[in-house]
Amino acid sequence: MAPKKSLAWDHFVDKGENKAECKMCKVIISYKSGVSNLTKHVQRKHISVNLVRREQQVDRQEEQEVQAHTSQTAQITAVNTAIQTIASNTIRSNPNPSSITAFLRRDCQKIKKQIDDHLMNLFIWDLQPFSIVEDKGFRELINFAFPNYTIPSRKYFANNLLPGLYEEIKINTKTALNEDAKSVCLTTDMWTSRNNDSYLAVTGHYVDKNFILQSVLLECKVFESSHTALHIAQELRNVAQDWNILDKVLLVVSDNGANIKNAILQLEWRHFGCYAHTLNLAVQKVLSHSNVNSIIGKVKAIVSYFKRSNLAWNKLKKYQEQANKVVKRPIQDVATRWNSTFYMIERFVELKDEIKCALSNLDTGNLINLTTYEWDICQSLVVVLQPCEEVTREMSGQKYVSGSSVIPLTIGLTNALKEIASQTYRQENNIDIFPDEVEMCRQDLLSEIGTRFSNLEQSRTYTVAMFLDPR
Repeated sequence: MAPKKSLAWDHFVDKGENKAECKMCKVIISYKSGVSNLTKHVQRKHISVNLVRREQQVDRQEEQEVQAHTSQTAQITAVNTAIQTIASNTIRSNPNPSSITAFLRRDCQKIKKQIDDHLMNLFIWDLQPFSIVEDKGFRELINFAFPNYTIPSRKYFANNLLPGLYEEIKINTKTALNEDAKSVCLTTDMWTSRNNDSYLAVTGHYVDKNFILQSVLLECKVFESSHTALHIAQELRNVAQDWNILDKVLLVVSDNGANIKNAILQLEWRHFGCYAHTLNLAVQKVLSHSNVNSIIGKVKAIVSYFKRSNLAWNKLKKYQEQANKVVKRPIQDVATRWNSTFYMIERFVELKDEIKCALSNLDTGNLINLTTYEWDICQSLVVVLQPCEEVTREMSGQKYVSGSSVIPLTIGLTNALKEIASQTYRQENNIDIFPDEVEMCRQDLLSEIGTRFSNLEQSRTYTVAMFLDPR
C-alpha cells in the first residue's frame, strides 16, 4: 500500500487494489509502491493546487513558550486525570488499566485529516485569515487539545487544501446542478472595488427535486475587458457552458444598465429587471428632484460632521447616555446602497434631541442646524419612505422565492402610499404636520411606481408565479 504520509493523499481516496479516486475530478488512478502517478495527476490536471509541506517555520522562542505553557497546564490536568483513572480502575477492578500517558496523549495522527478539515472551516465559514495558524494563542490551544498534532503552515492551507477543496466542491455542485435542475434562473451584477477593479458575479437559482430553493455562486471574477454588451455576453456564455446549463437558463435578473440588458438579449435569454433596484431608482429620482433635496444635503453635512469630529461624537454620545438611551451613531447615506437615505434620516430623527443639544454646544463653523419646519419634513419623510424600505427588504430575501410576491407587494405599496394621505391614518399615527414638500414627494413616488411597474399584471411569469405560491 502506498504511504499515506504523502501530500497527494490530501486529494485522493484509497479505493483498494492499488487504485485511488481523485476528490476533485473523480478520476480513478492506479498506483503501486509509490504515489508518483497521483502526484503527476494533481500537477497536470489541477494546476491551482500546490503540494506544499505541512510543517511551518515559527519563531523558536515563541514555540518553546507555547509548549512550556501547554506542558504546565497538561501536568495539572494529568494529576487530576490520574486520580480519576485510578479511582475508576479500582472500582471496576480492571486488571489491565491503560496508562495515564496513553490516556492523555491521543494518537492524533489517526484524526489528522479530520482536524485539518475542521481548521479549514475557520477560513471558509468564518473568513478567518490563514495567519491564525501562526498566532500564539491559537497554537497554544491546539497544542493543549491535541498534543501530538502538528499545525500545518498557512501555505499548506492556502495553496494545497483550499484549491483542492474548491475543485472538489465545484465538481460536486456541478453534478447536483445538472441532475436536480431542470431550469435555472440567473442573477448577475457588475461593480467596481475600492482598488478600481471591475468584477462580474453570476449566481444560479433553481428548485431541487425536494422543492427546496437552491442558490449557487457560479462565478465571481475580475472583469478586465471593456463593459460592452458583446464582452459581457461572451463571459455569461462561458459561465453557462462551464456549468453545462446553457440550454437550461429560463431568465436572467440584473439591474437596468443598457449594456448588461443588451448582453442578455444577444444570448436570446429573457431579461427581468431587478425589482428592488428599480424601486430604489424611483425613490432616488423623487428625492433628487424635489424640494427636500436641500434638506437631505443638510442632514448629510451634519452626519459627516459627527463622523469626522471626535469631539462632536463624544458630545452626542454624552447626551444619549444622559437620556438613558442605547448609544447609537449617525448613519451616513451611501449612493449605491439601497434605502441608505431612509436609514440616515430615520436615525437622524431618532437622535433629534441629542443632536440639537450637541450642535448648540459645539463650534460648528459654517454648519447650519435644521429649523423646526425642516425637522418636521424629516419626520414626515420617514413615514413616506418606510413602506418602500419594507418592500425592498422583503424582495431582497435569499432563502425564499420572491418573484411571486412582485404583484401583491406592488399593489400593497401603492395602497400604503395612498393611505398615508388620509386623515384617519395621520390621526392614528399622531402626525400633526404633513408638509407640502413631503406630500409632493408622496405623489411623485406614486407616479414613478405607476410608470416603472405599469405592466406587471400583464406578465405571464409574474401572474403564474403568484397563482402557484400558496401564500
